[in-house]
Amino acid sequence: MSKKDKASEVMELSFEGEVTIQKAVEIKLQLVTALESSGGLVLNLQEVSMADLTFLQLLCSAHRTAHNSGKSMRLTNVSEAVDSAVNMAGFVRDNMSCGQGCSDNCLWLEDQAKTK
Repeated sequence: MSKKDKASEVMELSFEGEVTIQKAVEIKLQLVTALESSGGLVLNLQEVSMADLTFLQLLCSAHRTAHNSGKSMRLTNVSEAVDSAVNMAGFVRDNMSCGQGCSDNCLWLEDQAKTK
């Protein structure tokens, strides 16, 4: 499900249920399509009941693509399942990023995670 705010061209994309390797192709297609057709993305993760490393990697890739294209991407309503996956995978970062040029708005910076 998605809604587009035409004034700012930011699209909200919601994920629900299990976002795991079994759905990787579908998730990637949703992210690519949303990035191509909008000025930025807000990903609502409130209804995610299970997440794995594949989902986190897809989010990182989409974030890098958005950043390199001059678009915004942020997470909102991060579910406990996603938060748990982020912590278990060791993605939480303290004042550093992965080195892909997104250090000012890395999805996994602790300060960013607290405001989501």
